[in-house]
Amino acid sequence: MLYDYGALRFDDELLGPNITVSTLEKAEKWLYVFAKQLGVPQGDIIRSFIIDELVAMYCYREVCMNKASSLAGQYSRNGETEDFYAKKMKFINDRIADLEKQITAEQLTGQPKKYNGYRAVPLYRGG
Repeated sequence: MLYDYGALRFDDELLGPNITVSTLEKAEKWLYVFAKQLGVPQGDIIRSFIIDELVAMYCYREVCMNKASSLAGQYSRNGETEDFYAKKMKFINDRIADLEKQITAEQLTGQPKKYNGYRAVPLYRGG
């Protein structure tokens, strides 16, 4: 595994205490799925601030999915059946989408030469 559960700290006061080793393992698998879409093999991925942020969001999303489905309607007000976890999951999904848009293969691997030009179009001057 790329991530060690004991070395990570999850700061979200609602979701952080609910993250387990299996949640982190699943989040890491989501990272590998994302990397594969960029053409990056699992063994080439390195940890960095932005990748750690993405994995944390994957963890939070897993907790939200598990809690929202098991507690549906528990926190209703004025007939609303959406709970706090379901509401938070919308924010987290938006954050994941933003991160996935900006992360490049180079950031996943730290190898600028190998993945140089990915998601880029070379421009040439006429001559």
